[in-house]
Amino acid sequence: MARISIVRNIHINDVVLSSTILIGDIVDVNLHNKALAVQREVSFYHSKEGNFDDYRIFTKPIPQPDVYEQVDFNVVNRSPYIKVGDVDVIGISTSALLQVGSNQSIRAESRIKHIRQLKGSP
Repeated sequence: MARISIVRNIHINDVVLSSTILIGDIVDVNLHNKALAVQREVSFYHSKEGNFDDYRIFTKPIPQPDVYEQVDFNVVNRSPYIKVGDVDVIGISTSALLQVGSNQSIRAESRIKHIRQLKGSP
């Protein structure tokens, strides 16, 4: 049975970096984010910096869990509606999903490399 999503009120301050708000149903969700954050005491920019391939964190395969057993389940929805009252969210960031509804598959990946470059002591 298809269900209808009903949200009375939703307030979200900020949605950034490959994040999604979804009211309703979807089959597959794929959220993907890569970020390279460089913080420097002295601001300067090298024209050849910022290549994700220079950092293993962005190319290393993510291990997937092995599923060894079959999972069978039966869902009985007593109502054709998914009803939500009030939702208040400060922020949704970095490959996150806020959903009222149903889905079959979610894949969310976020890879972030933070670099701090400080001046050396004299």
